[in-house]
Amino acid sequence: MNQEKKTKEKFWTKIWSNRSKGNFVLSDHEITHVKKLPGGWLLRHRFMAGKQFSRSGIIFIPDPEQIWKTDQIETKWERIFTERTPNYIAYTSRMKTPQGWVMKELLSTKRPFSREGTNCLTLTYIEDRDHQWKN
Repeated sequence: MNQEKKTKEKFWTKIWSNRSKGNFVLSDHEITHVKKLPGGWLLRHRFMAGKQFSRSGIIFIPDPEQIWKTDQIETKWERIFTERTPNYIAYTSRMKTPQGWVMKELLSTKRPFSREGTNCLTLTYIEDRDHQWKN
């Protein structure tokens, strides 16, 4: 029988969450984790709708000079576009990385406290070494 190596070391390191203390059960929330790899990082972002896991995305972020350090990663998702209609809400955010930006788009057709509708999450990496993109 092939057993996976069990270790007490965590695979993912949490670097951001919009969940406030005491606000756990029914609120929508998001969380971002990273994992150090040779030449860069894996970044995972999850969206949870209430008590249920909804959407997750993983993307590789190049960091060949190893500028980011796990305990020094400054994470800020900056919302750059929001669109609301009676049928959906969509927003686009960006996060600065050592070599560029990670873009996040979330689209939701789900109304609060409803089981109908869907959530979509997309992550994209954009190289911009000098961070010239101002908005």
